[in-house]
Amino acid sequence: MKYRNIFFAVWIGVVLIAGCGPTEEQIATMTASAWTPTPTVTPSPTPMPYDLTVTVTDAEGNPITGASAVFPESGNVEPVQVDGSGSVSWTNLHGPVGSVIVTAQGYFKAKQAIELQRGLNEVPVKLERDPFGVLPSEACGAGESLLYMDDFQDGEAQGWNFAYNTNAGAHYVASAPDAGANSVLTIDANKITYYGGDAYLGGNEGETFGDAVWRMKFMVSRPTAPSFVWRGSGPLEIGGQQFTHAQYGVYFPGGISQVQLNRSLEGGPNVVVSNPRLTTASFRQTEMQWYQMEVSTYQGHIQLWIDGKKVMEYTDTVPLPPGNIGIWIGAFTEPSTTVLYFDNISVCGLGAPFASMFGVAP
Repeated sequence: MKYRNIFFAVWIGVVLIAGCGPTEEQIATMTASAWTPTPTVTPSPTPMPYDLTVTVTDAEGNPITGASAVFPESGNVEPVQVDGSGSVSWTNLHGPVGSVIVTAQGYFKAKQAIELQRGLNEVPVKLERDPFGVLPSEACGAGESLLYMDDFQDGEAQGWNFAYNTNAGAHYVASAPDAGANSVLTIDANKITYYGGDAYLGGNEGETFGDAVWRMKFMVSRPTAPSFVWRGSGPLEIGGQQFTHAQYGVYFPGGISQVQLNRSLEGGPNVVVSNPRLTTASFRQTEMQWYQMEVSTYQGHIQLWIDGKKVMEYTDTVPLPPGNIGIWIGAFTEPSTTVLYFDNISVCGLGAPFASMFGVAP
């Protein structure tokens, strides 16, 4: 009887335990789930980047190889030069929108909005010719090499030092009096604030020019006395003597029918050691008339041409070393209404004796 009670208690316990656990179907399901492999996660494809190629042409579709372009959305705000086919490229751009700004000497600036698609985007940009702009191919004669040029059509004077003296406010770029769309470099005596001082424009003081020709157009509101500094340099040594500055000066005395060539040597600030007049020639200024001037030096031989005619020449047996260019007028001792205008300035290197681009029959 004792063992029967014990057996019965064990049987009741097994039944209770079995009733609390999962069924056979549940066990089977759990077993299958435990052996089901985990699905492989497929990574999302990397988005294709935005790439951009801009090709710059003129109205006829010819590539403009001297153009520069800026695409600010690239993160670089500096102009990038196009290649020989007139193209420039940017890769891995953030996209999808932006604007490209294109400039080229002799053409109007262009700004074009762009909506990018993923992948390569090829965008043509056509530039319109500026009738008052000068092309690099027009600045120099046959056999010459372009060293510097500025037609001021961008409203700036590249390389010219406006803050050279106390009358810096008298120098600026503005519209020409005879053509509002033409921007010119101006020296305006109406804006002189310091009398007893001059108005000097130091041009390209970081560059020097040796055997070369300096071309420009100039016009005066009334006969006046501008001086064009050619091959200015210093300090330097000439013939064993030290000088602080040396230059050639093409000088147009105001109110006199004359132009002269000087060779100036300075031994200190405003201390002129030598300033001989090398040669003179006849030339009468006419107010509000454009003149095309060419000043050249080749192996010591200096020439001045105006409107395609040789005005004077001189051979310096001890030629000055290469130097910069400049424009000077003054000193002003009293109020003046004189205004001088300058346009289309270029310097071209010479590898042979000079020949005028504007030569006419004598």
